[in-house]
Amino acid sequence: MRQDNDPKQTSLSDHEILSQAMIFIFAGYETSSSTLSFFFYNIGTNPETMKNLQQEIDQTFPNKAPVLYEALTNMDHLDATLSESLQLYPVVPRIERLCKKMVEIGGLTIPKGTVVMFPIYVLP
Repeated sequence: MRQDNDPKQTSLSDHEILSQAMIFIFAGYETSSSTLSFFFYNIGTNPETMKNLQQEIDQTFPNKAPVLYEALTNMDHLDATLSESLQLYPVVPRIERLCKKMVEIGGLTIPKGTVVMFPIYVLP
C-alpha cells in the first residue's frame, strides 16, 4: 500500500512489487500445469486428435521452423483442442460475479448486490 494519500503517486513500493510478482508466479503455475496435464492426457487418449494436431504442427512449422507467436495464433485445430480440453477439465470450477443492478433474466429476478455463480462445467 502507498505510504501517503497522494492520488498522483503511481509507483509501487518494493513490498508491493514483490507481492504482485509472487501472485503472478503462484497463480500462473498451478493453472498452467493443470491445463497442460489435462490437454496432454486428452490428446494422448485420443489418437485421431493427436494425429490431426501433429499434421497441423507439421504444416505450420515445417522442417523444425522456429515457433512464432503469429503462426501459433493461426493454428485452428490446436485452439479447438485446447478449448475442448478446458471445457472438459476447467481449471476454475466456477465464476462469481456481483450483480450491480437488479435484473430479470427469463422471469428470474436477481436483486442488486447478489453474488451470482456460474459453474464452468455446464457452459457450452
